[in-house]
Amino acid sequence: MGQGEVIGIIGLGRMGSAIAQKLAHKNPVQGWNRTARPAPDGVRLADNLGALVQNCTILVTSLFDDPAFDEVSEQLARFDLTGRLVVETSTIAAATLQAAAARLGAAGAALIDAPIAGGPPLVLEARAGMLMGGDAHHVARWQPFAEQLAGRVLHMGPLGAGAAAKTVNNMMLVGYWQVLKEALLTGRQAGLALEEMLHMLAGGPAASGAFRARLPVITGEDSTVGFSVDGVAKDARLFVETAQGYGVDVPALRAALASFEAASAAGIGGDDLARMLAHAYAQI
Repeated sequence: MGQGEVIGIIGLGRMGSAIAQKLAHKNPVQGWNRTARPAPDGVRLADNLGALVQNCTILVTSLFDDPAFDEVSEQLARFDLTGRLVVETSTIAAATLQAAAARLGAAGAALIDAPIAGGPPLVLEARAGMLMGGDAHHVARWQPFAEQLAGRVLHMGPLGAGAAAKTVNNMMLVGYWQVLKEALLTGRQAGLALEEMLHMLAGGPAASGAFRARLPVITGEDSTVGFSVDGVAKDARLFVETAQGYGVDVPALRAALASFEAASAAGIGGDDLARMLAHAYAQI
């Protein structure tokens, strides 16, 4: 554990609250959100962002998208950040990270990216993954806290490498749900019952851990939200843009994006990502 470090969590949504609550088991943790939110268990709320900066040595951002991170990093850069480490845990573009690194560096802070693979329940169980990018010295400073949140912690390279690794990892996951949708729709047209197909898949090599864990969500027996349809749609748009920026055609990912966007437009954007399957299944 880092000696004398006080952790400040910026963004107390579902993921930020899970990060704060888990770290508070072993560390002094304070939190701040752009809008009023209750404090997670064991976490003290700072009166404002300036107070959080003054009280905390490591500042962890958990924000929904690039514009939110841009806004917060611009606010942070107005303070004296000498000696502070900023840890970005969301899924954002490499260009956004580089621009933030310049402005935060001018204010005295170092920035690493450490996006999380897995939802809030996995963070609370310390079974998520964390993919880090940045200078090795700064990554080492964050490492003991990363290990409190994640069962698998990897330093992937310089700043932005964590975001690139998260893109690769989650492209695979998003594609899995799209293929599962297509498989279930094909089986339905062939006369197979949904329950029979799910039972068959759950016991065979085609099932992932995420699929097995979400079976009650797929069937409508559980409304728990691990990661939302809207969140997947947002991330998938970023992944498509990233891949296309490198000249890589991603037809499977574009199909997945269309599926999640359709589910979001149908009014279930706040539901768990697995409900995309139920939405598609109900259309035929």
